[in-house]
Amino acid sequence: MEIRDEDMQMIRDALASAPEYVKGHFENLVSEHDKAANTVEDLTPLVEKVELLESERDELAEQVKSLEDEANSELRDHVEALESVKYWMHDVMFLGKPMRDPRKILAIVERLV
Repeated sequence: MEIRDEDMQMIRDALASAPEYVKGHFENLVSEHDKAANTVEDLTPLVEKVELLESERDELAEQVKSLEDEANSELRDHVEALESVKYWMHDVMFLGKPMRDPRKILAIVERLV
């Protein structure tokens, strides 16, 4: 609700015959209202900036989540490849099985590097 100058003047005219303490109380209320309005005007740009920063933070959090998922996926792939190489090497070195297709092992190792 907007308070216009005409409305304020009409109220002041109506209070002309009122006791001083009533006039003082009214002026204090007007002063408090003006202070609150100025505070709102001062804080509005800050609130908008905070909202913008929050949206940027949310976007960055989404990017971090996707990067974490991607890194976890790559790590999982590496661990699986290393386990395959480990079992092949175990079969060859300890169980004496012939190495079947060493190119597959080299390809896995090259993918890891």
